[in-house]
Amino acid sequence: MAGDYAGDISPKQAWAMLAEEPDAVLVDVRTDAEWTYVGLPDLSSVGKRTIGVMWKSYPDMAVNEGFVDDIRKVGPSPDAAILLLCRSGVRSRSAAIALTAAGFRRLRYSAPYPWPSLAASSHWL
Repeated sequence: MAGDYAGDISPKQAWAMLAEEPDAVLVDVRTDAEWTYVGLPDLSSVGKRTIGVMWKSYPDMAVNEGFVDDIRKVGPSPDAAILLLCRSGVRSRSAAIALTAAGFRRLRYSAPYPWPSLAASSHWL
């Protein structure tokens, strides 16, 4: 346990959670520019889609002050396993801390980008 969020897990553990837990979600906290140029993880083989909610905006990299509200709008419950990813892990960890402070309980940060390429059953869009 990280103390300020539920803790770090490996990409393999994250993939297993997504496959086995119906309410588990993957939130990509990178910027819209990164989603456009690099793509979003394809979770179709586990019957899910990646949720994109920016932690910081491009190009100024200012923190998205509406991040927690944006997460609430896309619907994971405070008890759902929420897996976060970004390029380096810095934004994911910050987002996990903010969501935990807002009452979400099962925040996990998985290994940095390219997380999906490490999971045997995943593909990039």
